[in-house]
Amino acid sequence: MIDSTQLNVLNKLSFFKDYDDERLTDVLPYLDKESFRKDEFIIRTGSQGNKVYFLVSGKVRVRKVLLMNLDYLGYKPMEIIEELGTFDPGYHFGEMALLGNFERSADVIADGDGELFSISKESFDHIISEMPEIGQKMLLAFCNTLASWIRTYDKKLIENVQNRTLIKMLTAEKKKSEAMHKITRSTVFSTVGQVLDTILEDCMDCLGVEKGSLMIFREGNLRVDAAFGLDKFKISDRVQEIKESSVSGRCVMRGQPLLVDDISKVEGL
Repeated sequence: MIDSTQLNVLNKLSFFKDYDDERLTDVLPYLDKESFRKDEFIIRTGSQGNKVYFLVSGKVRVRKVLLMNLDYLGYKPMEIIEELGTFDPGYHFGEMALLGNFERSADVIADGDGELFSISKESFDHIISEMPEIGQKMLLAFCNTLASWIRTYDKKLIENVQNRTLIKMLTAEKKKSEAMHKITRSTVFSTVGQVLDTILEDCMDCLGVEKGSLMIFREGNLRVDAAFGLDKFKISDRVQEIKESSVSGRCVMRGQPLLVDDISKVEGL
């Protein structure tokens, strides 16, 4: 419990700025005074929350620790610390603990020595029960704070989508670079057939497909010089006339690539 002499201190906090002295006096018995030292963890990610805090003096910084899986890029997982901000006296945090049985979602660390007030979930439930008008006012303020954080995270979500798109593009470029390096090496130490196999294999890897063939234009016809998939031996060395009815024929005649989702359903084949 804190002494009523703390009334003026409480009145200076932005959260309680609209409270008259009578309401503040009613709230005082439910507040606990706590102190912290520089670099002390006031809240740790994953811990069970049971208090909301109101910063009286000093500063705190809020951060999230994110683990990014980079297996698909060939790198080890990376731990990324995202700093969400440094906050001055008047800031309140940890209100989710009063609204449900939630684990803490971020670290709150002291940026210097300071003091704060706290209200436990048990005390807050008592305020709701015994002083519903004050309880509802506090609850509305907590909801407004959470709505503000949601808006902030909406912006960050857009940034994350953009970052994932960039990562996909970088992954594709990495595959292309590795493929070009592999093909270049194969031209030095391999036969023509092996080079064509390497080109096809790397193209299939970049496109993410299971079957494929590479056709070479010779004397007015197309011949399968490389193939991968269940029907590899069946189609290898097959010669095909250039006709509008075939996908490869259309590509040669029009001089443009043709993308189809399922070649077995292409009309005329």
